[in-house]
Amino acid sequence: MERVNEKRAYRHDPRLSGLQYALKRMQDGVRRDEEELNFQRKKVNSTDSQLEAQIRMAKIKMIEERVSRKREKVEEMTKTLNNVQRQAGNTKEKETEKEAAQQKFQAAKEKAKSEIAASIRTRVAIGMFDLGMSRGSKPHFLR
Repeated sequence: MERVNEKRAYRHDPRLSGLQYALKRMQDGVRRDEEELNFQRKKVNSTDSQLEAQIRMAKIKMIEERVSRKREKVEEMTKTLNNVQRQAGNTKEKETEKEAAQQKFQAAKEKAKSEIAASIRTRVAIGMFDLGMSRGSKPHFLR
């Protein structure tokens, strides 16, 4: 039972680590594309040839579109990551509450057992608890 609870509480961890890794890679890709974009813009400003400038402008436009798509993807991945983190937190919180309730129940159960045992010992000691038996005979309800 405890192993199942452990699986429930930590089932989100692999997904979280995968999302974090993918998000980091995507952010690195955006950073590299922005560096490339800055490089192309500098080259356009320092070029002498009109044809080379047109080619670089086309490259700039392609890179800008790619950066835009990647940023949208990063936003989407960030939202997903936040949702999974929230779900993981809720699951772990529920498991903690469940464990606390289980421990409370076990403590109450043990307390009740000890109280009943003490009550029986007290009654037997003072003679109030008679099973209707004399030495060597059967109880009256079995006769």
